[in-house]
Formats: sequence, structure tokens, C-alpha cells
Amino acid sequence: MKYFGEGLGEQHKKLNSIIRKANQMEQAKELFLEMHTKLHLSKITDTKSNEVDYLIEDLDDSEYSIMPTIKDETIAWALWHIARIEDLTMGILVSGGEQLFNEEWQKRMNASITDTGNALTDDEIMSLSKNLIIEEVLNYRNAVGERTREIVKGLVFHDMKQKVPAIGLDKILLEDQLVVVNRIS
Repeated sequence: MKYFGEGLGEQHKKLNSIIRKANQMEQAKELFLEMHTKLHLSKITDTKSNEVDYLIEDLDDSEYSIMPTIKDETIAWALWHIARIEDLTMGILVSGGEQLFNEEWQKRMNASITDTGNALTDDEIMSLSKNLIIEEVLNYRNAVGERTREIVKGLVFHDMKQKVPAIGLDKILLEDQLVVVNRIS
């Protein structure tokens, strides 16, 4: 199996070494955005096709919900999971605002959950994966990716020195607790 995201490890090391240096702030943002481009569909950056495009271009909807082994997850779950994490971290923790995900997105995607899906059993992952409307999951992921790019472009060096605010973490935890209550109700 081909390693996905070749070169990202080295780029991440470089980013980590320059991200808190005032004189390299713009270089750090450019490097982050370059890495981000490799992890999203090319249409959000209007660039040439990339590995993500090639991964999903020939899949039919049923292939998104295949779980090859019990050590794996489905492609649908992986897309859901990374989009939800990016949305929460960038929308709440980095920008201090809101996530894009809301009831409208949940309905559009036909999602039975609102959290990141970390605690799902294999059966729950399969159920989620089979019920998600993949086109809408991809639309959500694209919207999250576009928003992330705008947030990063607007960062200034002072932002890089900030610690993650406890209120942001509390907000994520509170929203997750509301999800648990909603699932039980």
C-alpha cells in the first residue's frame, strides 16, 4: 500500500521549528497552507489534482462504508472524523468563534451523531457510514477546509503565542455533553 501524504512528516517538523518565530510567521502560514492543500480536495484551493482527489474520484457511495478489518475504520468515518476535528479546533479553539457544523449540516449529511465519532464501536461506525450522504460530507469537509484557510491567513504572530483558552475547551466539552444527552434522549 502506498504511503499517503508523502513528505508531510518532514514538512510538519519544519513547521514546528518555525511556527513561533516572529520573523518566520508568513513562512509558517505558507507551509501550513501547503500541507493543508495536500490533505483536502484540490477544488478548495483551485490547484492540480492531488492524492485526496485520486483516493475518492472512482469510489461509489457503498465503498465509503467498507471496513476492511476490525483494526480499520471506513473512509466515510475518516472523512467525518477529520472534518469534525478540524471544524472544532479551527472554529472554536483557533478563531475563538463557532464551528460550522449545525443542525442544517447534520440533516444535509444525514448524520446520527454530532461529535467526532471517537467513541463509536465498529457497529456504530458502520451504521454511521452507511447512512451518511457522502456528497454532503465532502461538501462539509470542503467548507471546513476553506474556512480553515481563511482563519490561518488572518493569523498574526501574537496568535501563535496564545495558549488554547480554557473557555474554548469547555465549549467543546459542553457541546459534546449536549450530544451525549441528545443521544440518550
